[in-house]
Amino acid sequence: MASARGAVRIFTDVDLPFGVRAFPMIMEYILTYGFHLVIGDRTMPQSRYRLEIPRMRRAASAIFSTFVGRIVTGGYYDTQCGLKGVRGDVADAIFPLLRVDGFAFDVELIYLALKSKADIKRIPVVLETNTSSSVRLFRDGCHGCVDIARIKLNEAAGRYASKELSLLLASDIHANAARAAQRW
Repeated sequence: MASARGAVRIFTDVDLPFGVRAFPMIMEYILTYGFHLVIGDRTMPQSRYRLEIPRMRRAASAIFSTFVGRIVTGGYYDTQCGLKGVRGDVADAIFPLLRVDGFAFDVELIYLALKSKADIKRIPVVLETNTSSSVRLFRDGCHGCVDIARIKLNEAAGRYASKELSLLLASDIHANAARAAQRW
């Protein structure tokens, strides 16, 4: 994402498990409706994902998601879905703040977006391909838990402070309020 350019920056897992069908929807939510971040959510009722994944991986994912949702992201449970889109200027401001480079970098991204009061849209996803995963449940789960602790420590140390991101999102809040007032 550091070298990506454009009004919308979309990233996905390398094997494109959800294909590209959702890309126009992500772009519309960001460009037309003003969302800062659009994230795929495998837990939404319209998503088709759960039955295609082995039981052990589903269980491990559910445990990690519940842990993250309660400890870090305050109700956003599916942080690990491999489909996300970010408005370009928000990406420029938020990605340099990220410190985690493992599987939990998605958690850190969503945490920073929530902490900054970004507008986030969850969208359902449809699993199109299910190639064998390189995820090792125990090892990667342990690394993920360490990364979660690092996120909390980074927050406590003030490493996520960003005047640029705060000003960017605050100006959007004021602009949206002004537009809403004009409609009435």
